[in-house]
Amino acid sequence: MSLFQLKPESKRYVESDGPIRYLDPGHIDRPISMPRVQIAIMAAFVLVGAIIAWQLYNNIDDAVFGAAERKQQEIDANLARDIAFDAPVISSLVYLDDNTIRQTFTDAGYAMHEYSDPADYPNGGFESARMPADMNYDEAVALFDQGIASLDAVEASKLLKGMWMYSVDRTEYLDMRVRYVDFASGSLDAAIDAAMMQQGLSADTMLAENGSGVDEVGNTFKAGTLDIDGVIYQWRVSAVPLSDMYGISGLPENAVYVGVRLTA
Repeated sequence: MSLFQLKPESKRYVESDGPIRYLDPGHIDRPISMPRVQIAIMAAFVLVGAIIAWQLYNNIDDAVFGAAERKQQEIDANLARDIAFDAPVISSLVYLDDNTIRQTFTDAGYAMHEYSDPADYPNGGFESARMPADMNYDEAVALFDQGIASLDAVEASKLLKGMWMYSVDRTEYLDMRVRYVDFASGSLDAAIDAAMMQQGLSADTMLAENGSGVDEVGNTFKAGTLDIDGVIYQWRVSAVPLSDMYGISGLPENAVYVGVRLTA
């Protein structure tokens, strides 16, 4: 027999009735127990696993709910900024040419971003946006050029608070407009009244017929005429919910998009 040949382990049997032989079950009848050291090690692994699971839960909870809360706080902080509303009174600009209007804005200290193509205004006119006074100019312009509709609520609340857009078109007749977002008034009617007050438009100058209401595209408006040095101009102040203009989730539901127009 080879020295390396293993001798088969003998099986223990217990004889029972007749020639039937049964394996001895004694070795599996013993109580199963784990050494205390192994129990302690297992408990330690369970504790470590519980700690890791708790940390993962907290991280996920913070990523989902904490991020949303921080985003809302940032939006609220953007909208709480104390920025004076300094849109121009457009009735004071009707006799000025384009370059003089530009210089008037510069003299007022406005950080303007002219975004129109001169080719679109062969007879005179331009479009320009006043960037918020407390924002970095390049950052504000980058957000504006990206497109307001493509911004998230944090970016939009930062840009739209304190920004207004001015346009003048002399193609067929004089058409001046100022547009902005009103976060303070809380309703369409209140936003229109605030715009009229800021522009010096009195309710006494409203049209007797069709001087207020809702137009065919859903704008709530007030309209009238204004006599400036013997020239009659038509004015119109319109308002729609900001959400109708830009589908930006997270901005206040009562934010109002306002447009002031003066034509002659």
